[in-house]
Amino acid sequence: MKQTERQETDVLIVGGSLEGCIAAASLAKAGRKVLLTLREGSLGGAATGGLEVSLFCEKIKEPRAAAYAEELLEKAGRAEGTKGPLFHDQRCKLVLAQMLEAAGVTVLSHIFPFEVKQEEEEIVCLAECKTETLEIHSRALVDAEPYGAVLAMAGIPWQPGSSKAYGAIKWNGIPTQALAEALEPGSICGEGFLIGMLQPEFSWKKNGIICGTEAFRCFHSSDFGETIMAGIPITLPDFSIFTLSRAEIALRGYAYRLRDTLRKTRQGFEKASIIHIAPQVEWYGTRRFAEKRRGRLFSIGLEEYTNEKAIEAGVACADLVQDFLEKEEQEEK
Repeated sequence: MKQTERQETDVLIVGGSLEGCIAAASLAKAGRKVLLTLREGSLGGAATGGLEVSLFCEKIKEPRAAAYAEELLEKAGRAEGTKGPLFHDQRCKLVLAQMLEAAGVTVLSHIFPFEVKQEEEEIVCLAECKTETLEIHSRALVDAEPYGAVLAMAGIPWQPGSSKAYGAIKWNGIPTQALAEALEPGSICGEGFLIGMLQPEFSWKKNGIICGTEAFRCFHSSDFGETIMAGIPITLPDFSIFTLSRAEIALRGYAYRLRDTLRKTRQGFEKASIIHIAPQVEWYGTRRFAEKRRGRLFSIGLEEYTNEKAIEAGVACADLVQDFLEKEEQEEK
């Protein structure tokens, strides 16, 4: 029979997104006891499961955020042999886990929150896992999921936001020169890497969901022989659980139609093959909330995703939580 286990922590981070990991590490380094839970089995969110594999460190001005970016790019990119601003999505999962462990963050995967109760002196989050029900008591809770699941559980009103989600596909069999000729003008080419925009020239509609209506990003590593097409637009007719589930299926249908089209219409793409379709669709901005903070509940609240924005947002959220806890401690004295 399942048991209920009580856990106590200063800060609970719900969501293993890149921004959630950075917020967790920052708070732990500031001396807070931090528990991070995620529904998936690995960390990184859009940066790993969503195949967003570029990181332009020079775009980040905040020193602590820049240091996190440099560490990720060095350990998940250069140490793996990738060049330029590219990093390896699978290695990044491990690097984030090591970063959190070094900071003293406790990480629990396959945790599914189902109720959030805010009380005067704490927040109580009830969550299911494989072995028991967790009852997590924290002084502050950070919603680090892209669609505001914890905000919704807490009863914060929301409205439908962006009508677009985004997906990604990893390929091999696309030669560097063939891709360079297919990309839109303005691509970035360096030793061992190529980054640019590809206009697919076709879209696909299924159950009112349209995939591939505009150009999307390509990240190519000539050393690894891999190409990632990311930011593939998925236009949604409405916002419901049925539409969101169908959108993930539609991305897979589109991926194979895109493969067949590229093989037929693009010179040099004849052997293009799909390695992996991103298991995580990016839902950022699809729900908009009336509040992004209520009492002890904080939301990182990214509307549009880039790895640079995620790292900066994680640091900024950690600062807000730390300020809140310090003020509370001052008042208690």
